[in-house]
Amino acid sequence: MSSLDDYEVLINLVSVRDFAHPIWDEIDVDERVSAKFGYIMDHCIDHGHNIDDHVFLVTKKGIVIGFAQYEPTTNEIAKDIMLPITPSLMISNDTSLVDAVRIFANDSLWNGWFQEAELGEGDCPLGNRLLFVLRGNHITHVVRYEHLLGLPLRMIVFSLLISLERKIISILQQKPKVSISFLSANRLENAVNTCGFRNVKKQSNGSYPPQEILNSTTFIDRCKILLKFNQEIINLPFANKSEEKEFFRRLGNLRNDIAHGRHNEEIARDPHLLHQILNSLLHLLKALEKPLKGNLFENRKIKELIRITYAMLPTLRRTFGAHCPVALV
Repeated sequence: MSSLDDYEVLINLVSVRDFAHPIWDEIDVDERVSAKFGYIMDHCIDHGHNIDDHVFLVTKKGIVIGFAQYEPTTNEIAKDIMLPITPSLMISNDTSLVDAVRIFANDSLWNGWFQEAELGEGDCPLGNRLLFVLRGNHITHVVRYEHLLGLPLRMIVFSLLISLERKIISILQQKPKVSISFLSANRLENAVNTCGFRNVKKQSNGSYPPQEILNSTTFIDRCKILLKFNQEIINLPFANKSEEKEFFRRLGNLRNDIAHGRHNEEIARDPHLLHQILNSLLHLLKALEKPLKGNLFENRKIKELIRITYAMLPTLRRTFGAHCPVALV
């Protein structure tokens, strides 16, 4: 049987080393930045890179004391534009993607740094949040929130959503007639029409089997049916019905966006939401284990899906490296 540990391993499989961007260069604290900034602009134009991904470490006698980012018109010396690197902004290169999401969602950490850097008194904007990756004792890479949202995350989230959908349909198939009775007339008609497109064989009474009608429903249909079951059948880990509906609405949108290669603007601008979705998915998968106890065939399929995901991630690392295409933003 698939366990919560399987899913925790899955979401922690990708680490920052798989998507972090290398430090561009070092610059002495008393050096003028114009020459190096001009070179980095030419490089980004030639190679189609985002100039915001390139960061300079500011050093004094060979020791890193801060960082500087590209500014198009400045001719100042590095110490006048550098920003501090505090210990709270440094992470190891084996930090998991999920832990990185949690750090980006930690407003108090970023607001404290933002004020310390004298960039403002309000909240630290998402675009100013930058983590520094340590390999041994050296800063080698940087990570922005948008770097987290590429192909590895897309693959992991979609794998979790498929696992969730398989669990839901298996639970609903235990009572297929009751399940389809929860469909609205319009959604039932759509499912019946889909049975026709799938060339499902009709029963002797001319109707489609309830199991096949259920198999012809959409992801959001199945989620809505699940919500209508009595808590004695499935106890979902949400505080109230409103929270349940909002969570499944977001899951439906996210699933469709990933499947069709569309941007998900909610996640792109809100690390708290991504952190919440990953945590809630784990809790929901755990809650759905109980109704599936004894359904070994179904759980073997879910475990196989996770195994395939494990197998594909090294290929993604070799193919895309730190420049996995952004898929969720």
